[in-house]
Amino acid sequence: MPQYFDASRHCRPIGSRCRHEHTSLGTHERDLDPSFFANVGWVYMDTYLSFQPLELLLLWSSSMFEEALERADGDYHAAQYGLGLARELMGRPEEALELYRRAKIQRPDSGTYVLAANR
Repeated sequence: MPQYFDASRHCRPIGSRCRHEHTSLGTHERDLDPSFFANVGWVYMDTYLSFQPLELLLLWSSSMFEEALERADGDYHAAQYGLGLARELMGRPEEALELYRRAKIQRPDSGTYVLAANR
């Protein structure tokens, strides 16, 4: 974990430009799958929940989930749920509820989405 947060190695979250151009995904146009961004969003979310409750991690997580939704044209229930969780943790329950409802519509059999929407 200390290497992961070493500011000399990483200036900003994955996907944005930094002074280390050769390690930044933002410097190359790549056709990345939406699941890549969702997975990175979950890494930031898990880090926030498990190790370091920093608001910045929630912002990075949200940005990754938003990118996943944009690349999937909004039909990505896991990213909607993740973004909803980030919004809920940021104190924005109305936005979170709408995202949970959209995820639940796409996967009505998911107990996780039903519980989140009812919470």
